[in-house]
Amino acid sequence: MKTPEQNAAETWGSPEVVAARRKWTEAQEATTREATEVLLAAAQLRPGMRVLDLASGTGNPALAIAAAVAPQGQAAATDIVPDLLAYAEERARARGLANFSTQQASADSLPFPDVSFDLVTCRFGVMFFPQLPAALREVRRVLKLGGRAVFVAWGPTSQPFFQLTFGLLLQHVDTSFEAEAHEPFKFGQQGTLSAALKGAGFPDVREESREITLRFPGSVEEFWTYLLESAALVRKLFEGIAPEKRDRVLAQAYTALRPHADGSNVLIPAMIVVASATR
Repeated sequence: MKTPEQNAAETWGSPEVVAARRKWTEAQEATTREATEVLLAAAQLRPGMRVLDLASGTGNPALAIAAAVAPQGQAAATDIVPDLLAYAEERARARGLANFSTQQASADSLPFPDVSFDLVTCRFGVMFFPQLPAALREVRRVLKLGGRAVFVAWGPTSQPFFQLTFGLLLQHVDTSFEAEAHEPFKFGQQGTLSAALKGAGFPDVREESREITLRFPGSVEEFWTYLLESAALVRKLFEGIAPEKRDRVLAQAYTALRPHADGSNVLIPAMIVVASATR
């Protein structure tokens, strides 16, 4: 039987998803820029800091963190998919970021000594940690005394981003997909992420909800291509729809999204959760 970590690595590390994540990296960064800005503001970055970013993928927001703490500071990026980290390294070299490094790792088993970092960050990754309590304890372990952790997660399912994507597809598949479709939004209920951090031993925890706008640079049709190619769970939901219904469902999805398009971008209101904790 495969471990949860192995299942996660297969989901996010398939050749198709990796290729799509590389292809859509710039579009993904543009789409989620406001969420990244919220995280960077909460992180209170300063030159010289040593920072660990979890579930970094192709380097967002780890590359921006490396630039902010340069030249003396260091940014380490981890992910369970080595091919994504290899691409993040390519991007770091192209930007001349000599203070950026990567390490394949699961969040619940970090390959770093105790009290190594001033800050740990994670943007849209904490929802997918297979062993959440162990991962948060690891975050606390590698933080210096007085160091901080900052997490950004998706908010509740009662928001346009869910209703126009996961929720729309969920209407056309059987109930066996329900739990997976809601997984990215598991911390949407106020207080759940902060409760998990307190359970991991963090004494000082803060949480707030923020409204942002997702800004995809392209058409409605391109937005759905981006989701279906690069978002593993969206792809799985779509593949759960009977083949003869898929064109009709996509047409419905395009129609639902058109009021949010301005001719150059797709603009979707979204709710996120921002939680910070001090060791």
